[in-house]
Order: sequence, then structure tokens, then C-alpha cells
Amino acid sequence: MSKIIPFREEIFHQINQILESQKAFIFLWGKSGSGKSVLLQRLAKKYNVDFINENFKDQSFLKEKIEFLISQGQSLIILDEVGMYDYAMLESIRIYSD
Repeated sequence: MSKIIPFREEIFHQINQILESQKAFIFLWGKSGSGKSVLLQRLAKKYNVDFINENFKDQSFLKEKIEFLISQGQSLIILDEVGMYDYAMLESIRIYSD
């Protein structure tokens, strides 16, 4: 356990550096229970942004959500459980990230 916590801290700091230095599109993946969602929640709290863990059934719902968040001045959008999306939805996310 003592090796896991420093590793998570290092990942948090690396992602934080990327987000502060440039526009980025980051995928974070790992085994179930490895702490991905906890890490994303921590980033959302640090940057005071929404943590979205809902599965969008339709690209139009995703588009509406992203456009709403952008209109509210949010430049960072954190999506959890994107492994549940099909290729078309992932492609839409990639396009919206531009």
C-alpha cells in the first residue's frame, strides 16, 4: 500500500502540470479499483469543475452538456467511465476537445 499512494500522488501532479501548462486531452485508464475515479474527483475539486460520471446515450446530450459547461466558463471537463462509450461517442468527445 505504501507504494500505491506515492504513485497516485505522482500521477496527480503530472496531470496537474499538463493541465496548467497547455491545452490537453487526457485519457486515464487502469484496472477496476485502481483509483482512477478518485483521482478524477480530486482534480475536479482542485479546479472547481463538474465531475461527470453519467453515461450519455446520445451524442446530442453530450454536445448539450459540453456546450452548457463551456457557456458557464468551464474550460476543463472531466468525464468518468468513458470505457462504456462506443467508438462514435469517443470520436465526438475527441472532436469537442478541440
